[in-house]
Amino acid sequence: MSAVDRGAIEAALKNIVDPHTGKDIISSKLVNEITLGDGSVSVQLQFHYPAAGWHETLAGEIDAAVKSVAPAVNSEVEITTEVTAHSAQKGVQAIKGVKNI
Repeated sequence: MSAVDRGAIEAALKNIVDPHTGKDIISSKLVNEITLGDGSVSVQLQFHYPAAGWHETLAGEIDAAVKSVAPAVNSEVEITTEVTAHSAQKGVQAIKGVKNI
């Protein structure tokens, strides 16, 4: 089996656009890690806003992108979401139990 080219994987992933931002997932820095193994590619993403409804569709798009440049590999996609709480405006008291509005 020939080696998988990381640059080719990244180029394929640049064609996937986040519909919420209009930017590709590479430029948006949603892709945390791409791991190349013997006959496998693992892609890990992390969203900083709620996007759970898009995870399954995105995983399918990533799998198709990987297979477009490396059809013989097994691909694994892991998508997580971590929404960071922001501080309240100066002089405004935070609502207990609410991270963001």
